[in-house]
Amino acid sequence: MMCIVTSEKDIASLNVWEILSMASSQKIGTFDGNPLLKIGKHVLLKTKKDTIFSDNVAKINADIYIFASRHSSETKKPCLSAHATGNFDEKAVYGGEPKELGVCAADLIGSAIRTMETTCPSGFEVSMEVTHHGPTSIRKPMMFIEVGSSEVEWNNIGACRIIADTILNLKSEQRKVAIGFGGGHYAPAFKSMVLKGWNIGHICPKYRLDNLDHELFSQMVEKTSPKPEVAILDRRGMKSSQMKDVKELCDEFGIKGVVT
Repeated sequence: MMCIVTSEKDIASLNVWEILSMASSQKIGTFDGNPLLKIGKHVLLKTKKDTIFSDNVAKINADIYIFASRHSSETKKPCLSAHATGNFDEKAVYGGEPKELGVCAADLIGSAIRTMETTCPSGFEVSMEVTHHGPTSIRKPMMFIEVGSSEVEWNNIGACRIIADTILNLKSEQRKVAIGFGGGHYAPAFKSMVLKGWNIGHICPKYRLDNLDHELFSQMVEKTSPKPEVAILDRRGMKSSQMKDVKELCDEFGIKGVVT
């Protein structure tokens, strides 16, 4: 069963709630004082918390948690995006626990990116983001799927409808799975691999590689679902010293490192 999470504090999320609630045939309870709805085999909830702080949704016993959310950026670029959750740093300002990664639904992130690439509205771009923010404590696979990057796009019902449709049509397909290292916050090199058929789980960007240690590498491997076969290193997206460190961790864990 998939639990679709929306938030009262998020315009885009509320729009996705409104769209999806019309597909619901049954109220099965309440969550945070809001109706808990059944959509086919899935449940739809609306929480009073912002999605990044919504570890409490684990009260709903589901196999997978899909968070429908807004995406914000300084550039305000219109985009649809998907990513894993987790914190490679010790601050965890945006939800979750310090130096803890959430369980990543790599197969569904891949499915979302490939679907949105074919359904993306005119003027929007599909982005794959690296692992960041909470929640991190839920012990089942998760992913964020987002509309960005300003209030104009959050209120774009067409874009929100594509997010809703993508969620309902997510497919877990048997494909090659990897974890990624290097590059910026948006991960075009890894998105390109997803469009070629890979599923990419946790991604540690260049600006977090100096935080990467044995425990975090272990989490990247163990908390990517399905389990990754290889580690992909973006050679143009990291320093030589960082590449050396990542390769040593790959050797330590017995996972093949592929340099692109």
